[in-house]
Amino acid sequence: QALCHQFGTLLAAWREGLDADGKGKLTFGEFCFLLNRLGLHYEVRNLWLQLTDRDFLQFRDLDPETDEMLTELREKLTKEYQNMLLAWVKGLDTKGTGWVTEKQFVHCCRKVGFAGNAAELFRRMQPDTGRGLMSVKDFDTKAFHALSRGDFRMLSEPNQGYHGKSPMELTFHERNEASFFSQMQ
Repeated sequence: QALCHQFGTLLAAWREGLDADGKGKLTFGEFCFLLNRLGLHYEVRNLWLQLTDRDFLQFRDLDPETDEMLTELREKLTKEYQNMLLAWVKGLDTKGTGWVTEKQFVHCCRKVGFAGNAAELFRRMQPDTGRGLMSVKDFDTKAFHALSRGDFRMLSEPNQGYHGKSPMELTFHERNEASFFSQMQ
């Protein structure tokens, strides 16, 4: 509840407060440090044990329902667009404004066959519930970092390159097909 109060939603709390580097996992030590940094002082060990019985914490431990919706959407968008940044550029923010409305988000979700409640997922992805617009940072942390680097193919992200291959594993033909100009057509 404290995280929702501070960040708006659990997903925003996870992305901006707990997993800001986008690794998808927190160790107990990281968890303790981040809660302290956020000014949240609790019985940290008991809280950890309530959330997970593993050596790390993932978003699905905090909000399994939203995690399930995000996982399905990520699979559908990746199948259609190869990676989440291209899904943002080609499927969602087609006008290049840097923002997506709920209507655009729902339309793209329907287009790729997302079975969940797209409008509800849009609201859960918002760090500020009254904003009504989504940025690439709200959409996908790794896509945001790749865009910041100009890496539209997300080649520097693990398992995000051309068909899951790293740049060094690609043939000349595959590198050409994975080029920025080929991807943006």
